[in-house]
Amino acid sequence: MSPAEFVHGDYTVGWICPLEVEQIAAELMLDEQHRCLSQPSTDNNSYTLGSINHHHVVVAGLPTTSNCSAATVVTHMRSTFPRLKFTLLVGIGGGVPSRTDAGHIRLGHVVVSKPSDRHSGAIQYDHGKAEADLFYRTGSLAPPPKILLNAAQHLAVTRAKLRQDPIQTHLQRIDTSFRGLRRYKYPGHDNDHLYQSDYTHSDRKRSCQKCGCDQNKRIVRTVREDGDTSDDTEEDPEFIVVHRGTIASGEVIMRNGQQRDELARAYGVVCFEREAAGALDDFPCLVIRGISDYADSHKNDRWHGYAAATAAAYARELFFHFPVNEIGDRIRIAESDIQRLTENIQLVADGSNKAGTNIESLNTKFVLSKLVWADGATFDAFEDSEELNALCLDNTRVDLLNKLREWIADPESRPLFWLNGMAGTGKSTISRTLAKELAERKQLGASFFFKEGEGDRGNARRFFSTIAAQLAQLVPALALHMKKALELDPYIGTKAIKEQFEKLIIEPLQAVKHRVKRTIILVVDALDECKPASHVITILNSFSRLRELRPFQLRVFLTSRPEHELRFGFELVKAWYQDILLHEIARSVVAHDIAVYFDYRFNQIRSRNIDDFGPDWPGKVILDTLTERASPLFIFAATVCRFIGDFKHDPLLRLKSVLENQDDEAYDKVHNTYRPILERLLEESTKIERPRILENFRQVVGPIAVLFEPLSVFALSTLLQIDVKQIKASLNGLHSVLNVPKDLNNPVRTLHLSFVDFLLAKDRRNKHQFWLDASDIHFHLANRCLDLLLTENCLKQDICDLKNPGILRADIDDTLIKTRLFAEVQYACRYWTSHMKSTNHDRSMLEDRVIQFLSQRFFFWFEAVSLLGRAQEMILMISDLSTVFLRSENSELAAIIHDARRFVQANCYIVDTAPLQLYSSCAIFSPKQFVNKYDFLPTWLSKSPAVSESWGAAQQTLESHSNTIIVVVFSPDGKWLASTSTDRTIKLWDVVSGQLRDTFGKFPTFATAVAFSNRSKLLAATFLDETIMVWDVEPGQLQLDCQGHSGGAHTMAFSRDDKLFVFDSDDRTIKLWNTTTGQLVYTLEGHLDLVISLVFLPINDMLISGSVDKTINLWNLASGQLDRTFVGGAGRIRNLMVSRYDYRILVLVSLGTVEKPLQSRTRFEIWNLESEELQRSFSSDANIPEFTAFVGSQDEMLVSVSMSGMIELWNIASGQLKQKIDTVDTGARELHSAISLSGENLAIDSTGGAIEVWRLCENQFQLQQRLAKNEGLHEMTSSQIGINPEGTLMASGDDFGGVRIWEIDTGVIESKKRLSQEPSKVRFVIFSPDGNLLASGAGDLKAKIWDVRSGQLYKTIWSTSYRLTWASFSMDGNLLASGDKSTDMQIWDIAAGQLLRTIQWQNIQELVWQRDLFLFESETGNFWLPGELWQLNDDEWVNTHPQRDGHLLFNLENNWLCRKGERFLWLPPDWRGRFDQYDGRVALGLILDQVITFEISADELDRSYGWKDLFDARESSPTPPLPNRVMGWFE
Repeated sequence: MSPAEFVHGDYTVGWICPLEVEQIAAELMLDEQHRCLSQPSTDNNSYTLGSINHHHVVVAGLPTTSNCSAATVVTHMRSTFPRLKFTLLVGIGGGVPSRTDAGHIRLGHVVVSKPSDRHSGAIQYDHGKAEADLFYRTGSLAPPPKILLNAAQHLAVTRAKLRQDPIQTHLQRIDTSFRGLRRYKYPGHDNDHLYQSDYTHSDRKRSCQKCGCDQNKRIVRTVREDGDTSDDTEEDPEFIVVHRGTIASGEVIMRNGQQRDELARAYGVVCFEREAAGALDDFPCLVIRGISDYADSHKNDRWHGYAAATAAAYARELFFHFPVNEIGDRIRIAESDIQRLTENIQLVADGSNKAGTNIESLNTKFVLSKLVWADGATFDAFEDSEELNALCLDNTRVDLLNKLREWIADPESRPLFWLNGMAGTGKSTISRTLAKELAERKQLGASFFFKEGEGDRGNARRFFSTIAAQLAQLVPALALHMKKALELDPYIGTKAIKEQFEKLIIEPLQAVKHRVKRTIILVVDALDECKPASHVITILNSFSRLRELRPFQLRVFLTSRPEHELRFGFELVKAWYQDILLHEIARSVVAHDIAVYFDYRFNQIRSRNIDDFGPDWPGKVILDTLTERASPLFIFAATVCRFIGDFKHDPLLRLKSVLENQDDEAYDKVHNTYRPILERLLEESTKIERPRILENFRQVVGPIAVLFEPLSVFALSTLLQIDVKQIKASLNGLHSVLNVPKDLNNPVRTLHLSFVDFLLAKDRRNKHQFWLDASDIHFHLANRCLDLLLTENCLKQDICDLKNPGILRADIDDTLIKTRLFAEVQYACRYWTSHMKSTNHDRSMLEDRVIQFLSQRFFFWFEAVSLLGRAQEMILMISDLSTVFLRSENSELAAIIHDARRFVQANCYIVDTAPLQLYSSCAIFSPKQFVNKYDFLPTWLSKSPAVSESWGAAQQTLESHSNTIIVVVFSPDGKWLASTSTDRTIKLWDVVSGQLRDTFGKFPTFATAVAFSNRSKLLAATFLDETIMVWDVEPGQLQLDCQGHSGGAHTMAFSRDDKLFVFDSDDRTIKLWNTTTGQLVYTLEGHLDLVISLVFLPINDMLISGSVDKTINLWNLASGQLDRTFVGGAGRIRNLMVSRYDYRILVLVSLGTVEKPLQSRTRFEIWNLESEELQRSFSSDANIPEFTAFVGSQDEMLVSVSMSGMIELWNIASGQLKQKIDTVDTGARELHSAISLSGENLAIDSTGGAIEVWRLCENQFQLQQRLAKNEGLHEMTSSQIGINPEGTLMASGDDFGGVRIWEIDTGVIESKKRLSQEPSKVRFVIFSPDGNLLASGAGDLKAKIWDVRSGQLYKTIWSTSYRLTWASFSMDGNLLASGDKSTDMQIWDIAAGQLLRTIQWQNIQELVWQRDLFLFESETGNFWLPGELWQLNDDEWVNTHPQRDGHLLFNLENNWLCRKGERFLWLPPDWRGRFDQYDGRVALGLILDQVITFEISADELDRSYGWKDLFDARESSPTPPLPNRVMGWFE
């Protein structure tokens, strides 16, 4: 609902604040402010309307401060807003200097009314008369409503368990850097003065200082910040102290210390104020007061602002503890809802679009709720630093900003604008200024400010989803199409960034029909800080496509340093951008702007020290000197001004330090910026202290400089095991280079990346004494992260205490996660492996700790990472560990990392979806060798299913294609896997993570072949429609769209340096393209028939081509001329290969002979390219070779695989056949094979049921592995296969669009142990009524009956003529009905195995027995028959519906096993099929042609998750009964 649509009846909470200072604080606590509503003429109150945590609030001030005014305001407020439930009376009050359970009452604390045995929480003294010996109390004040008391109690309990004070966080909403809000600053405990109660202030119009109050009359109360429990006050500067007790209210202000103390002793009063009596007497109210004085004659106006702020902050936090009024929410239809419905009905009748606007609003809310944002990435994100929110000053950057405005206004402008400048030249300030201006004009589509080391702001993972969410808010019409994309793929925000751009931005923009008249701008700052660089190029290529959009005018403003990757990326889109180089702007213009900046900042410094400096300080000469030194770096100017302006130090001394510290060597401006600031730390200390200061700097600032995500002081203290005070002391003098928030719960950040460069750059090692060794710091942080994660209870099972194994991550409150996983724990979970990877230290010292962590905490770690929504990152983290310990000889470590990797690959999806399935589904179905599982098997699992002994070879299944896979191929570096499909797309996969990296398509036809270039940078594809394309892999940019050829390519190849791409054409020519320029270099003509083989010769810049015309041509690539031709091959040339070891050796494979050219006989010829002589030839009896390759350490052997599956291994030197192998499926009609780059591993697949992997050992191929193709999600027929260069992984594609990655091991994979091995997938499984027998069938002519307890086959029943696709037991378990749905039904005597009766009836839907009757459902109705049906005639059937019964405890729902509707066990893809159960026994007939059983204790299940009470409560109210049998197929 839009705030513009709220009406009077929607407001339920009143907030009364008597003073202006209180009302300002109250309004700053609102989440949003609403439009004003009409008021009756009798209501003269002034209202501010808004909401906090979805509660709608009315804020009202008082014309005068008295309880009579409060009563009048409440009366009018209740009349105007009739649905108000209660009121908060929030403001300042006088505190009684006594002690409560929370400690001594001090200025700035908060007091909240609370009923006691004697009072209702607030009492009234008579008409403001307070006499020394008596206190007359009149009036009966109502107690606060129970909902408020409960909320206050819940707040206190919750807050006591937190390390970070939410009230202190709310206090930061008041930005005291604003001139009008300075009075809300914390005055400091040095200004908290308590005088003796009998000492009276002499002049009420003057302060104690000016009045000369005797300081000896002050009561000294020491503040203990270290938690001392003595009688002195304990004070934690990071927590607001809250007291609860009785508040006294009257019509005059209490100004007598002695009377105050007497009344406090008599009635337990802790605070005095004026308005509560009137409000409480008229309406339920809670009084909240910030203590601004001690209710004596020594009033202290200095504390009014801060006290009002603390009271308002407490009131705001209270809104987060109000319970949801379920009855009211369900029954009451809000007045605004009725009004809105009425309007919409009328609007529909009128043909209005108002209802459509409401739908757009709902779509926008849906999109915003589903898309993941990068925190802090937008230009207006809250930053606790004026510097981080800086804008261009007036009269600066004038020409530049005008040029940007012209670019925006010109409809013919290019879609991209690149502001290019060196570090520190003010790019971010310009971006922020432009974004703010655009936002005010409603032209800002989105903004994203990259920042290295700031989590999601340092990469592109959430870049496009953050952009999309902002666009949906600006253009609601986009939200509908984004919503459709999210519904089709809820995890699109985690996919490859190019796919995110396509689905969340391009397609929705293209789908919007109406024209957006204004130009919309995206602002992207610091693109160079996005890592890796390949993502930068992808972003630029994606944005270049915005030119295609109509009717939108969408453009992008980008800033970055002039890094090589950025220049290269912009070169790729050079036709679509214009730029300005900041460092090339006239020096005089930059100097002017910097001078204006210096003048502005020194004015600020003077205003804070008005008595110390003259109006002209520091003078024109000094300002000119500073300007000259700074130009062209604004960062120099900003850093110097922060350094000089630090209020804790003398500006004169600091200015002198800057002026004197000019580097004689003129090293560079960055050096001159930071060196004097850091050296000042040492100048202000003694020689004895300096080593300690430097060490503290390394311990504290070092980690801050290398952290992958910033942390708060509190989090740093816990992670680094350093006291908070030491960290604060170390950061004390660094406010000019670091953003150190006042709130110690907020992260500490570097103000500019150049400071990190200054500290860590290796070329500065000997330039200054503050240089830091990044490798040392990473090693230290890796240790500290492990220390923290190994701490007891830091990580544990079900850390959020959810007690619900089926709860989805999307349904878990983020606030709950943050309270259980503190910031430092989150950081350690995500980055400990990254720190380990980033150090050059000897990691063997960490091996034992890694083994300990993975053995003891692996499950807890995975749970924590998944709760953070980062489960996919686990694959990369485990991969980092594999890389770090690649050369380790510790076999135990290697095994545990291997198990962890396989476990994550197998379970990442479900753990990301439902984290607690780690301890049920993931543990239960993991193989026996994964020993970690045994500590986490659920207690309710009475009998485990039979699982594999070890991990299967199928490592990952990559599902994205929607149809048959045509080709799969690894890149030469093993990083990528490309796949093509008849769905007309090409997919690019990251082999390590299994994540889809890119999608090319959809094309008019599918690609028939793909090939990577030698350096893995390019990918070529030829299509069925004869199109040929080449892409740059990293950015996903189309590099070549080859034109001018005839027909499709039969062969294609890349040169060794990837600069040339060649392919043949049907017109018998060869096309040679330059991949860098995109130009056709040569068309080579010389063959008389089709070219079928092309090979680049690494030496002499030559290309070899072989043709059906039996000629071999050698081409000079420098000239494009034919160098020479020789005739080779007795028959038709099939293939050409050049030895990698000796480039002179050419192997020619041909078919037939000169005499019998059509004879299917393979001939191998060995040629010397230099002499053009045939050195040797030999022939094979095998039919057409499907595959031929060099093998051996020096390419001394040749392996050939024929289409019939025959493997032949030849010695090239002798021509001798060394080995001949007939593979399993020699009669296959289709065969595919692949070999590793080393030639050691050979894989062969045919139409059989397995892929065979052969390894070359001692010059012989040995069968290493048989991989069952049905291991995994899909059944496969013939598969396209590929092997990675190392020969450790194999990829295969199936007919269902699945791509699988297999692990090639040294041993044979054992099959899973199951009850059966049927020839095809199981079609049914069903228990007998007593649970002792289980029937299964695979859709053939037989059904198998199993003894459940022994697992042995009891009986096999053979159908006479029908396939059996279903079955059903009689109630006594003696009979079995079975058949096919479309044919007749048969009744069997199980013990005898005898067919009793065949009933002719078609299209049977379901059959269920009841005692001596059975029911079956067909298309014509439901029928039941006596059990002795073989004695009846067909016309005796009766139409009825008997009751079902049985021992059924669970049901299936969307692949989940459920207990009375509660999910508890997810079934992985390999464990799905037919399902049945009986009294805790579960049977699954799998798609793998197998049947498994396991047992579950329902009582233990209920006990484990506390479900018994839940189910009892449900059963006490009438609900529809669950079906007693759930039997069906599920995918």
